[in-house]
Amino acid sequence: MVLKLRTDRTADNDAEAPQTPAANTRRIVCIHCGGDNDVGVKAMSVFCKQCSRRLVVEDFQIKGFHASRSFDTCGNVVVEKRGQLAAFVRAQNLVVKGKVKGDVEVRGRVEITRTGEVQGNVTTPCLVVENGGMLDGELRVGTPFGNPRPPSCDPQDSPTE
Repeated sequence: MVLKLRTDRTADNDAEAPQTPAANTRRIVCIHCGGDNDVGVKAMSVFCKQCSRRLVVEDFQIKGFHASRSFDTCGNVVVEKRGQLAAFVRAQNLVVKGKVKGDVEVRGRVEITRTGEVQGNVTTPCLVVENGGMLDGELRVGTPFGNPRPPSCDPQDSPTE
């Protein structure tokens, strides 16, 4: 049996190495506490390592009517042209082609297309409203929990693709 002993020099080098997620994981931000979590790419839900709350990490596409008290996901939400969402919405990104009725907190980008309509207060660091799109409510530019990493507002980062 061979045992390898670590020297202090090796331990220091390991401590300085940046921690990167494995190839089959992705990093998400908790919508409740703002903590970073590494999850499997096929994961549908996980528990946050910081606040221990359940996180849905799926992307959603709303094509019909959906009503609930709250609609929470660490993924992207697309409300299609005939879709209607009546709920308090928390998501990473939101694209509205139909109607959303309720307050919205998004960590990334909110996009309201020319056929989209939002009735409620919106908190986001990035808002894009196409000609004809409607926002009926207050807008707060910023991220929940004061996230120091503002996302990009580039069209290529949009979840519509």
